Amino acid sequence: MRREIIVGLGVGTLFISFVFTLLYNLQWTSHEIFRVNKGNHPIESSVYNTTSSWYTDSTRIAATDLPLNIQRVIQTDSLINDLEIRTVTKFSHNNDDFYDVCFKDADYFNIMVLYDKNGIIVSQ
Repeated sequence: MRREIIVGLGVGTLFISFVFTLLYNLQWTSHEIFRVNKGNHPIESSVYNTTSSWYTDSTRIAATDLPLNIQRVIQTDSLINDLEIRTVTKFSHNNDDFYDVCFKDADYFNIMVLYDKNGIIVSQ
């Protein structure tokens, strides 16, 4: 009877150790995955890759200087058409212009939307 209890405790301890080791390894690999993606953007895009010299020219412009295509997209978008535009940054890459528009919502949170020169949303 004693041997059975001791063997049972030993097997139980080994099983629990195995489970904890497995969980620890899974947690470690998930941290490694998150270390690779340190960006603030849920959608990884080469447009937001500021560590390299992706964009060649960057300037702040007024919201009224946005191209008409982008102004029309903003006016017809029911989610952002009533929001205040805080900043607009225009930058170029491979002779293409992109516009990073920062909106302020009702709770004073910033919503950033990246448009190309035709008004197509590249990332938000």
